[in-house]
Amino acid sequence: MTVAEPDLPPPRRPFAPVLLRVSMATLAVLLLLLAAGGWWAFKRHLTEAQDGTDAVVRILANQTARSFEATDLALLRLVDVSAATDWSNPASARTVESEVVALRFRLPFVSRVFVLGPDGRVRASTLGESARSVDASQRDYFKKMRDGGTDLFVSSTMLSLADGAPVVLLARRIARPDGSFGGVAVISFLTDDLRAFFSGLAVRYASVMLIVGPDGTPIIREPAAPKSVPESVTDTVEPALLTAMSIGRSEGIGWGKVETAQRYWSFRQAGTFPVTVAVGASLEAMKTAWLRYVTPYAGFVLSALAALGTLMFVAYRHAGLEDAYRRRLSQTNAELERRVGERTVDLEGLNTRLLGALQERDVLLREIHHRVKNNMQVIASLLSIQSNSVAPELRPYFHDNMQRIRAMARIHESLYASDNLSQVDFASYLASLCDDLKRSFGAGERVAVEIDGPALSFPIDTATPLGLLLSEVISNSLKHGYPNDATGRIRIGIDVDEKTTTFVVRDDGAGIPPDLDLATDRSMGLRLIRILAQQLGATYAYERTVEGGTLFRLVLPRPPGG
Repeated sequence: MTVAEPDLPPPRRPFAPVLLRVSMATLAVLLLLLAAGGWWAFKRHLTEAQDGTDAVVRILANQTARSFEATDLALLRLVDVSAATDWSNPASARTVESEVVALRFRLPFVSRVFVLGPDGRVRASTLGESARSVDASQRDYFKKMRDGGTDLFVSSTMLSLADGAPVVLLARRIARPDGSFGGVAVISFLTDDLRAFFSGLAVRYASVMLIVGPDGTPIIREPAAPKSVPESVTDTVEPALLTAMSIGRSEGIGWGKVETAQRYWSFRQAGTFPVTVAVGASLEAMKTAWLRYVTPYAGFVLSALAALGTLMFVAYRHAGLEDAYRRRLSQTNAELERRVGERTVDLEGLNTRLLGALQERDVLLREIHHRVKNNMQVIASLLSIQSNSVAPELRPYFHDNMQRIRAMARIHESLYASDNLSQVDFASYLASLCDDLKRSFGAGERVAVEIDGPALSFPIDTATPLGLLLSEVISNSLKHGYPNDATGRIRIGIDVDEKTTTFVVRDDGAGIPPDLDLATDRSMGLRLIRILAQQLGATYAYERTVEGGTLFRLVLPRPPGG
């Protein structure tokens, strides 16, 4: 039996060409929108990946600078001790030997410590008598310092110990009291901590960390280059990156970014040291991650476009069957709405997870600052306990270092308690620091501290050295300005303009001794003030006021929050 065809009206052919043209134009517009949306999503994904790489390189540069600073401070201490030692006196030489061994055990990442004489022979080392026959007179760093070419040397190639552990070598020139060459102090420290720190960041996109010396030679590479690849400059540092770093150094810019054929590189100088930290993220890995992210959405949109195209083609072929096709189109729209609803639920869930991840990140950052603060307090407590077992004349040095550690711990405590984890509320921090210093020096109610200035904030890499510097200045006023329970007042003024931030610390105490030369004095406190001011790029001056007391002025070349 034959089923009769439904009695449907004939299609209205005159409208079919118009419908086809409208349909093709609509599909073309939708495809253009799809392409534009995909390109915008790709650029946004790439920008987020690059921002993440920039953030990682800032963290690594700061960590590297801290490692180099700790080693350099130990070198400066060794240089001072060596310059003041009478090497013809065996007792004095043994004192330096003890200092060398003590430095090795105070800094766990230090591998070896040497003091070389002006002839290149070892005078003291952590290897003891076994190193006495070593002659370093022909080594590059020794010849450069002997000829007056540099005061600080950082190895441009990564050295290795006998057991294969990689180290970086830092050396400083020892000057005799008359300014002549007195030898070289050398410290080599292990790079495992820096490698482990980078690995612990769990950086995405097959990232590579490079620490590059001033001549463009890599000092550290993590992960290490494959053994099958020759370790030459072109194999480990891409030429475009070398060019960008060279331009940045020539223009006095310590940071930058560049995109090569294979990687996006972000680089930053490690503090004031002549080394650059670079992190490169694979562009191919970024594209692969974007494709994994966008493929489900692209598939859904293309499926919807295919379904819509099919409906339009059917509508063109059967323009006269409006009612039947309207029902089918209604069903298709319902299916599309269901799928859109499912995708909307998925996107809302994804947004919720992303917000949770951001909150978890903030919690982790606060926990890190809290733990750093606690660790510094433990270190200060250990120094306090250790000071009870040393000679009384050494206890002030322990006290000063404990106060410096507490000043740094206050920075992390301020960040932990703040809603903004990238900026330190410096006015609040300075008030807390002054209260700590008054209690530490037993000033109590004897010495009033007044702070006059606007609310201001600094990033942690500025707040830390600035806090240490002001701690030294205020400590000097409390310690030397008001002896024998004297009373007085310390006033701290802060002035901010478009280009600078100025701190003025004025006391009405005993004043600077007339025989003290602030420009050449080698006390730890004044040397630390000079080093920290240089690190901040700031200028400072001590003045003896007419009415008595001391005035200290510090000018930072940028406004707060810069």
